Amino acid sequence: MNNGSFEIQLLWQDPVTGERREPRLRVPIAFGREFARMPAELRGQPVARMLLNHDQVSRFHALIEWEQNQLVVKDQGSVNGIYVNAQRQTRAALNSGDILQIGPYVISVTFAASVPATPPIPPIPPSPPISSPPAPSGNSVIIFNPNTNLPDPTLAPQVVTPLGSNFPPPVFQQELVPVQALHATGMPVDETYYLTVGAGLGSFIWVDLLRLCGVKTDKIVALGIDKEPYARYKLLCMNSQIPLHERLRSNSDSCPDNIWGWPSYALREAWHDFGKGRIDQSIKHLWKVFAEPTFAETYTPRSGNVFDSIDREARRIGWDKIYRFGRVLAIRKTDDGRYCVAYSRGRGNHAFFVSRYLHLATGYPALQFLPHLQAYRERYKDFRSVVNAYEDHNHVYELLERQGGRVLIQGRGIVASRIVQRIYEARKRNPNISILHLMRSPKPQGNKYGTSQRIVKHHIELQPFNWPKACWGGELREVLEKASPRAA
Repeated sequence: MNNGSFEIQLLWQDPVTGERREPRLRVPIAFGREFARMPAELRGQPVARMLLNHDQVSRFHALIEWEQNQLVVKDQGSVNGIYVNAQRQTRAALNSGDILQIGPYVISVTFAASVPATPPIPPIPPSPPISSPPAPSGNSVIIFNPNTNLPDPTLAPQVVTPLGSNFPPPVFQQELVPVQALHATGMPVDETYYLTVGAGLGSFIWVDLLRLCGVKTDKIVALGIDKEPYARYKLLCMNSQIPLHERLRSNSDSCPDNIWGWPSYALREAWHDFGKGRIDQSIKHLWKVFAEPTFAETYTPRSGNVFDSIDREARRIGWDKIYRFGRVLAIRKTDDGRYCVAYSRGRGNHAFFVSRYLHLATGYPALQFLPHLQAYRERYKDFRSVVNAYEDHNHVYELLERQGGRVLIQGRGIVASRIVQRIYEARKRNPNISILHLMRSPKPQGNKYGTSQRIVKHHIELQPFNWPKACWGGELREVLEKASPRAA
């Protein structure tokens, strides 16, 4: 075997950022938390240094190298050790398909095909020709990873549900699945009356309606990845720099925890502040509701208040008895007129749910990413300096506060407004921060709402957060009451 031309494919999901990493490398390979602590060369060969940024990873944690024509991994005196196929080792031979764990990083190892040894790289000329970056390979969106429910910029969209694997079973290729065939698989088959797929806010509101109508908890199942129905929404809020004490900056036509819309978020917050003796703040909240948008800014609740109110309603309706963890892989109708859901409860742990009524509320599968920016990231594998606002990018502000720098922002919507505010907060700690704000089109005038019109300065609309009055107050209930059964 020509060790110099041998490559291995590594694959792992970053436990902090959710990024999927798939480097294809030549041995030797070093792993650690600090780049400078890992060797640059080993016996005259360049070392591929893989940075794993986590407290459970030592500065120089592990090394993969050749020994007597055998690929081995060695612990470099780390605190938490290394694990190969779930067994702690100090030195272990590696085979294709093995799982190497370093701290929280679970890394699959696959032997790639041998390739001709790369000739020496010629010196880079002073002025190389600039070639355009390749067009994105259909991946100008950021997909939510189905295993972690985190935005994953390196995950390609899945067009269809794969049926070639062992699960779902071949019977799922039929248009109608016999219920008896499900039981014949020997896998768990549970039955329920109402089943909602997603277990997010859409599922939560549907379940809330069912509970208000008297349906008992043992008749309802919500199947999804996160136990909290607002988990993805909260994640996106936190990533886009809207912490729990900040006010939400998006439009809403409902109270997720209260279909009647009463008492509204503004009234609840005003009553809370009144009870704490903050009478001026209490009056301010109510003034916004009655005077928006002409004489006052539009009211939006604090994100923490919204999540807390959903928690209270979840406890009231028994959400913990309704929620089930699972990743849905396929859905089919059964031969008796019901629905069957094939889902995974973990690696190698599969099961079925059969229900009379099925509700789909899977939410947005991806975040839109500008194609030219995604093309840059695909070409240079740079997922830290070019980021989407909905990705975890706190490292950007930490770096700015330490070193200063210039930030280019594309877009002028509600998220961009919060990013600008966050950079303004960082600039209080380090004044050597500047912003270049890029917009795709001019904004000569603001949107209108009746006779009111929003103010625009420097092509930025000053009140873009939401429309007034009924927002956050249960407007969807009125629409639902006026709808006819055939409207759906």
